[in-house]
Amino acid sequence: QIETTYGINDITNQRSEPETTNKFRAFFKDALDLYMHFLGAHALLTKCLTSGIIGIIGDCCAQCFEHKRTNDGRNTQILKLDMIRMFGIFVESTFLSGPLMAFAYDHLEELVPVHCDEDEELEKGNERQAHEDTRDSSSLQQWVAASFHVIVDTFLLSPLYVLSMMVTTSIMEGRISTLKQELATNYRPTFH
Repeated sequence: QIETTYGINDITNQRSEPETTNKFRAFFKDALDLYMHFLGAHALLTKCLTSGIIGIIGDCCAQCFEHKRTNDGRNTQILKLDMIRMFGIFVESTFLSGPLMAFAYDHLEELVPVHCDEDEELEKGNERQAHEDTRDSSSLQQWVAASFHVIVDTFLLSPLYVLSMMVTTSIMEGRISTLKQELATNYRPTFH
């Protein structure tokens, strides 16, 4: 027979784990609700700041990867983040790419909507037949619209984002004199 004894710490740890999980969920839900509130109240500002923050996080990850690659995976040197580069990414993401994305994707949705309104189709005639026809045609329309959005993003918007990021960070880092060479070396191969 195996005897199990619990100390007071074991019992409190067992009880606090679900409480911690619930607190984390509540915090995450509150943060998401606050973000959605700001997205509704100040859509452009929220989207632009979100773009800037994501840009900083992405650049930090890129700098960590670069550091690890240049050191062959050895942690012999301390990672020093390039704060000027991060600031350049933040400025570009917040003031150029963020607004461009917000306006471009909103305009694309107006031009070729991915989401359709079934209520308009239902008002036109037989509700049951209209619902079945709408479901079949809307799936195809949504697929075509989404494909168009992906094509425009890939071949038009992405090159603009990369170009604006390269130009902005070069200017912010004081590498204007080498910008033309950097674009020829790094930008052209990216899209050709």
